Amino acid sequence: MRISGVKIDNFGVWHDLEIQGLPEGMTVFYGPNEAGKSTLMQFMRSVLYGYHRDTNQRYLPPVDRSGPAGGTLSVASHDGHFLLSRHTDAAAPFRNPGALQVHSRSGRTGNSSRLQSVLGAVDEPIFNNVFAVGLTELQQLGTLNATEAAERLYSLASGTDRVSLVDVMRSLRTTRMRLLTEDDGNGLVMRLLQKRTSLDNEVERMAEHADRWAEVQGEIVRLDEEIAKLEGNRDELRRQARLAEVAIQVQPKWELWRQYNNELIALGDVEELPADALERLADLNQKIEQKKAQLEDLKTQRNQLREEAAKLPLEEELAKNAARIRALVDQRNWIASLEGQVRRLEGQLEEIDLEIRTEQERLGITDGFRPGAPLRITRKMISKLRGPVKRMKEDRQRVTEAKRQATELREEAESVQKRIKQLLNGDSSLRRIDDKWSLVAEVEKTGALAAALRRRAQVDENLATMEDRLDDVNLRRAELLEDQLLPPRTLTTLGMFFTAGVMLAICGLFGGYFGFRDNVRWLMVLVGAAGVGATILMKHLMEIGSVDELDETDRQFGMLTKQHQELASEREDLEGALPPGNGSLADRLRDTETKLGNLEELLPLDSRRRETLKRAEDAEKLAIQAAATLTESQRLWQSTLRSLGLSSKLTPPQFKELIGKTGNVRLLEKQRQEIQNDLERAQRDLQSVTSQLTEIATQSLLKSIDESPLKIVDQLADGMKRHNKNTERRESLRGQSRQLRREYEKISKGIHQLHAKRLSIIASSGAEDEHDLKRMLDRRNQALELTGLRDDTLREIQDITGLRVNQDEIEQQLGAQLKEDNASRLQQAQQEMQGRDVRLKELIDRRGRLLQESQTLANSRQLAEAQLSASMAEQKLRDGLDQWKSISAITSMLESVYKRYERDRQPDTLKEASEYLAELTSNRYVRIWTPLSEDVLYVDDHDGKTLSVDVLSRGTREQVFLGLRLALASDYSRRGLQLPLILDDVLVNFDLPRTKAAAKLLRDYSLRGHQIIFFTCHEHIMNVFHDLDVLVREIPRHDGVVDEPISLATPKPIPLVAPQNPDVVTEPDPAPRPIKEVARPKLPKKRKTKKVVVDDFELPATAPIAATPTEVPVPHEVPVSVEYDEYEFEIVGEDGVLGEDDDEYEYVYEYVDESEVPNLQLIRDEQEYTEFTS
Repeated sequence: MRISGVKIDNFGVWHDLEIQGLPEGMTVFYGPNEAGKSTLMQFMRSVLYGYHRDTNQRYLPPVDRSGPAGGTLSVASHDGHFLLSRHTDAAAPFRNPGALQVHSRSGRTGNSSRLQSVLGAVDEPIFNNVFAVGLTELQQLGTLNATEAAERLYSLASGTDRVSLVDVMRSLRTTRMRLLTEDDGNGLVMRLLQKRTSLDNEVERMAEHADRWAEVQGEIVRLDEEIAKLEGNRDELRRQARLAEVAIQVQPKWELWRQYNNELIALGDVEELPADALERLADLNQKIEQKKAQLEDLKTQRNQLREEAAKLPLEEELAKNAARIRALVDQRNWIASLEGQVRRLEGQLEEIDLEIRTEQERLGITDGFRPGAPLRITRKMISKLRGPVKRMKEDRQRVTEAKRQATELREEAESVQKRIKQLLNGDSSLRRIDDKWSLVAEVEKTGALAAALRRRAQVDENLATMEDRLDDVNLRRAELLEDQLLPPRTLTTLGMFFTAGVMLAICGLFGGYFGFRDNVRWLMVLVGAAGVGATILMKHLMEIGSVDELDETDRQFGMLTKQHQELASEREDLEGALPPGNGSLADRLRDTETKLGNLEELLPLDSRRRETLKRAEDAEKLAIQAAATLTESQRLWQSTLRSLGLSSKLTPPQFKELIGKTGNVRLLEKQRQEIQNDLERAQRDLQSVTSQLTEIATQSLLKSIDESPLKIVDQLADGMKRHNKNTERRESLRGQSRQLRREYEKISKGIHQLHAKRLSIIASSGAEDEHDLKRMLDRRNQALELTGLRDDTLREIQDITGLRVNQDEIEQQLGAQLKEDNASRLQQAQQEMQGRDVRLKELIDRRGRLLQESQTLANSRQLAEAQLSASMAEQKLRDGLDQWKSISAITSMLESVYKRYERDRQPDTLKEASEYLAELTSNRYVRIWTPLSEDVLYVDDHDGKTLSVDVLSRGTREQVFLGLRLALASDYSRRGLQLPLILDDVLVNFDLPRTKAAAKLLRDYSLRGHQIIFFTCHEHIMNVFHDLDVLVREIPRHDGVVDEPISLATPKPIPLVAPQNPDVVTEPDPAPRPIKEVARPKLPKKRKTKKVVVDDFELPATAPIAATPTEVPVPHEVPVSVEYDEYEFEIVGEDGVLGEDDDEYEYVYEYVDESEVPNLQLIRDEQEYTEFTS
């Protein structure tokens, strides 16, 4: 069965979607996230198997509920083409799974049995887990176990007559275990062991009846007591010997411990002192020293400030010549041009000298020949030059062949570049494509231009805004200037108040003559004075307010003017940086952004072009071998010339010219003389200017005067700057000195406080001074050290003796032993132990003989019968063990057969999946297999290591599962059930190499007759399929018609012609099942949008790159792009003509100029780098 078209009326987010012309092979649908790819795959599932709540709850009811939910699939099978339609109620889709309607191309209707004949035994779980697989189904191998597909994975061939090898091995293991144990108790072998043990006990009991046996037993008891006594005495002797050994070992340590103890007693009582008294005292002393050091540093810094201030001279003579110095700075450009002229003439003089030397070298003039003298060619020279010329002639032929091959490869690269130029749509700015051209650089350049244009537009807007603000500020400034003079009305009012105040004050002062009382007079004076003062103050405040506001306005005006100038300067810089263009700024910006978008879409094409150029460059690198051979021939020619006294740089044409010409040396010398005269005139002018500048610098009292006039001008300007800077520096140093003096006083107070703390610590310790405190601390430390040594020695003694006791216990246990001769006591104890050992050995031997006699006497008739029964039980036990061993051997043989069977008789499905996995992982993993006794999968790598599927990485597991699905689909196809594979983004967790391998595998799989529909939202995956010439289509956003595929070979869509009035046979709907309605949130109404028509150029990497694959030449035939010149000349004899014995030689020589060889230096650098890294 093959799906040839899809039409979705209403399902999920899709509404009126139609896809036609799906081919028999592979089709890739590309679309962004939330484009509806998974919805499209679920629609195909639902049309084939119905709408169910558990699988379609996300998609039904659809977003648009205006019509019935569902759609139609166009399918083709061996029975012909027909349409499958399934619709249901959009409001309540799960009440009815939807009735299937089948229509043929001729308009006839059918029933669901036709679909069942195509699907066969593939039910919905098998189809969803094998043929229509998403990323979730791919990652879960357990979904296969619930279907019949698991049987194809885990089935192995059974044994003869349907007898399973596993059942036989399980039966043998049960029989073997039954010999040892049974369900109700012990088995046969265990029962025989118990019976044998019982008979042995009976034999022992019957051996106790003889009288001699009782006497022997008594003797044995007496011997045991004597043996025990001897062993006890031996233990006591061992203890004494051990004590003597310990005494010898402990004696040096014991003496050392007594020495430490006596020294500690002699030291006497030690005063208790604070543990950190000395550290605190040392810390205070350190802080005092640090403070003193800081005082010294402050003194030094103040002295340095004074010295620095004294070293800052005020250059008054330089300041007097400030006007003349500024004038000299204005003439600096003219002086610089004069110096530039001198340097240019000197450079030309050096160049003409170099040309003269080059002409002499070209003519081969060396120490052996004088310029212009004729050069004679002898037979000896001809004989020596014959071999190198012949070798160069042969090498020339090989290099010519290499050049031809290089030209062909370059032409192939240029053809690829022409194809790329055709895709640029005639853009004149992008027509240049060479080795240095990069679309990435063009994208960056165009992006920078777009940013500059945006910034240019923004600057224009800011300038317009700034000019409006300048106009407002300028208008306000004019108003404030007018307000500097108070208005007449205001002045009149203030004058009236001022006059009234003065009149009141005068009346108060002279009111006594008019009969006013004193209190009234003084009140009039105060009111008048207050009025006068208030009037003056108000006038002053009004004037001050106007001045301040005017100053603020001037500041704003200056700031805005500066910003306006900066913006104008920035606009000029941007205008200068921008390339010239026609149209307005907005049009240029829009065109640039459009161009940038087009360039970004062409990035994949540029990658293809770079790849083609890279192949051409690789071919040129291989041509270095042919060039190296010619270089060796050149070196032989050059060495031969040197041996003949000629220049090694002499070429055959130069050699021919050398016979009758001397060159153009005289003409070059004449040109040199003219340049020399011009240089002398320019130097005289410069010297005159320099003397004038030196005179001015001498008057300004400069310390050192440079020879360069420009540097003298710079020295004078720097001197003025230095004079101003020294003046400012003096004021700064004076302020720093005052700050250092305040810090000096603060640190001095801190030193006095530290001294007080130091005296307090000494007094609290009971010492007279610091020296006395140190002496007391030394005695305390000495006592602590002796105590530690004594305790360590005591612990060592305890480790040696093994006794964890204190000092008193050591003296009681070992004190007496240390006073005797421990060595003699040790020797005596060892001798006594040897005597005890000899006696003990004799007693043990006698006891053994008595035991043997007792055993002999115990034998009787009953003992023989018991022994016979024990022998019979022993024989039965051997038979049972032999049977157990036989079963074990058979089981081992069957296990060997089992392992070989398990290795060689894997299902065909797993063998095919192993081939797919090896192709997906580049032979990293080569086999998938399953054990005979359990339904699990294992993977073998190329080293033969077996791994469980669970330990593989996520991406590798998905590659295993993908191979299994492909193998299962092939198995169903071989059984006559060929269904399309629908894959939804199953390659997202693959790396790029394995993605390419998987894409190639799917492409090849589809070429074997399997239809594959692949959905992806990843552009790099779409590009991989596109590079493999797989049909690629774009999915529109939720609605639209996809008619144009994104591929070169676009199949013509097959029109679906439905009958005008087909006779529809509707199957009866199944009885609805009661379901619980689930409240769904209200969705916004879908807006009507236009149908999307997909263009081939809307996606990157869609245009054809190359019609046919190119062939890479063989490495030894790779050409190099080198141009050569061919020269021929005749060699004459000594007499100037060819004699009878003179041979005519035709010397053909090719001189290779490295500057004309493209990438030759790059190739040599890469070879040197490779040798260095190796």
